[in-house]
Amino acid sequence: METVKKEVLDNVEKTIRHHFIGDVSKINQSDNNYIIAEISHEVAGKVRKLMFTFDDLVKIESSKIQELIKILDKSQLALALKESSEAIRQLISS
Repeated sequence: METVKKEVLDNVEKTIRHHFIGDVSKINQSDNNYIIAEISHEVAGKVRKLMFTFDDLVKIESSKIQELIKILDKSQLALALKESSEAIRQLISS
């Protein structure tokens, strides 16, 4: 898993400072939610590209997947797999 690039974090920090810290007294809760949604939409794509997800498992050899499964907490794996695709569940169970 890669770490988040410094430029992405700097961009997030700059945006948060500009929208939230700059003039907090003028922002009400609904404005905060709207601003967060706007920021999240832009940053989410960048963050998603840096994240390791179940979909990345298709890039790993099946023998390595089996090694990974051996060391994982089975209850956490089962919970996480509830939100995965059928193809990923089949990959894990084979």
